[in-house]
Amino acid sequence: MRDFILAGRVERMSDDLFSAAGVDFDGGASGDVSGDDSVAPALGSGAEVIAGNGPVGKIKPGYDMIVATDGACSGNPGPGGWAWVEQMSGARASGGAASTTNNIMELTALIEALTYAGPQCNLLIRSDSQYSLNVMTQWAVGWRKRGWRKADKKPVANLELVKRLLELYENRTGRTDVEWVKGHAGDEANELCDSLAVEQSRAHAA
Repeated sequence: MRDFILAGRVERMSDDLFSAAGVDFDGGASGDVSGDDSVAPALGSGAEVIAGNGPVGKIKPGYDMIVATDGACSGNPGPGGWAWVEQMSGARASGGAASTTNNIMELTALIEALTYAGPQCNLLIRSDSQYSLNVMTQWAVGWRKRGWRKADKKPVANLELVKRLLELYENRTGRTDVEWVKGHAGDEANELCDSLAVEQSRAHAA
């Protein structure tokens, strides 16, 4: 069993659930390109933010912003996309890369969402990626203490993205909660993020 942050609470999850998500102990991803940052998009994509037309999905009280994120990739590496949706306003942004991995796109989606939200608001982040949420809330701190190496002494994959994500998370002054969402289960915001990320993946495959 391992700890996992769910909507601000520490939950216990079995190793089998992490394995099913393609993640081994200490944040290694079985399908990622270990230590290869060459396929990562540049930090700070400058993607256009599209104004929303109102709330998307269920709105939980107590937050200034609720941001759903998702990443998609066809192949490993292959063309991929990322997206976020701010559920209260419906604002959204997406982007992608021609050669990337799913984990890179998930991390990029979180980075872009945190950059948009800024440090001060009370924020709920919702994602179907256990990997990216655990990197941000738990694993990256341990990796940093070990000189950016995992428990098995292997270097951390996608290091620049991981560093940037941790910096944004730790520099927040507002309340920051995270919520794991089951993918492809009818959650409106998650489904919208998925469709935007897949659209970007297809666009970058051309």
